[in-house]
Amino acid sequence: MVGAEMDVCSVVMPSIASSDAPCTALGVLYTETGEFDEYKFLPQSPGKIFVDIEVVVEAFTIFLIADKYIHILRVLTSPSLPPLVQPPRMGVGDAESPGMVLVDTEVIMEAPARFLIAGMGDALSTYYEARACDRVPTACNLIFPFTYRPPGIALAISRQCRDNLFEYGAAALKSLGTKTSSKAFESVVEANILMSGIGVESGGLAAAHAIHNGIAELPESHVALHGEKVAFGTICQLYMEGEEEEAKKVIAFCKEVGLPTCFKDLGVDITDEKLKIIADHCLGEGTSAWNMGPELNFNWLVDSMKKGDKAGSAVPEAVPA
Repeated sequence: MVGAEMDVCSVVMPSIASSDAPCTALGVLYTETGEFDEYKFLPQSPGKIFVDIEVVVEAFTIFLIADKYIHILRVLTSPSLPPLVQPPRMGVGDAESPGMVLVDTEVIMEAPARFLIAGMGDALSTYYEARACDRVPTACNLIFPFTYRPPGIALAISRQCRDNLFEYGAAALKSLGTKTSSKAFESVVEANILMSGIGVESGGLAAAHAIHNGIAELPESHVALHGEKVAFGTICQLYMEGEEEEAKKVIAFCKEVGLPTCFKDLGVDITDEKLKIIADHCLGEGTSAWNMGPELNFNWLVDSMKKGDKAGSAVPEAVPA
């Protein structure tokens, strides 16, 4: 964000894989007391993303994503899109911010495991929120102000993001515990930062992140990280969609890797009053919860959060292998 304000190119080298923030053209701002404040939109997402698996070691792997190809895809599909439904975001100059993202997994491996786990919680929502946007003709992309269904490539990357987590999440944590790089660890870091970043920008957000933002209005929830709250929001969103079996799979995964599955896990003793605070936030003008459809309403939100909380509270903690 500093680079955008100064109208200069910036390079980001994250030391934790706790969210997809390094690869997205926005920042999430909170108040000094921890409540969600606003999304800060940047001129554009990174033009290049390099992932360095092991610095100054023979195994040097690079993923190169040219942002212009994503834009070309949007331009090619734009003739069939409905008109703008919200004003374009205001950029700061023409700078690419950041101009590059470098991810060294040896650095990531030195961070506490909780950050990697939280990153899985954030990335977990990517596919389900993109899918929700794909199902609703009125869904509006967070980054680009068009009402349209996500392109197929966005859904494919988002789905692979989820599949990477399901397949490699637990094994990645074992690698982290022994400080040994592995395909599992690298696949999860890629999902947390790169796949989720591409997925959210090209797919969109829905109820999971809106519920996170609502929960963040509760002071006691500030002990939980962004991805931890988003993971529970994903469970609630699946109950909104009537996807009970998929919700059970997500809950089982969350238990396996140590993500929250109920309000209690987030430090929240839930009450009707607190549910109202969260639901009222979701129903606010312009929140991503409206990507669930124009029929979004208070009872739908509250009932789904209650179902998600009940289901997540009923499943015992997974026993480490």
